[in-house]
Amino acid sequence: LDEEIPEALYDTVAEIFSFIYRLDQKMQK
Repeated sequence: LDEEIPEALYDTVAEIFSFIYRLDQKMQK
């Protein structure tokens, strides 16, 4: 099993979550 795939997937999810979090903060204010 390639270990790079889960790491890349985690990085992608982290970026998406960060983007959604910042977008949500703007919507509340």
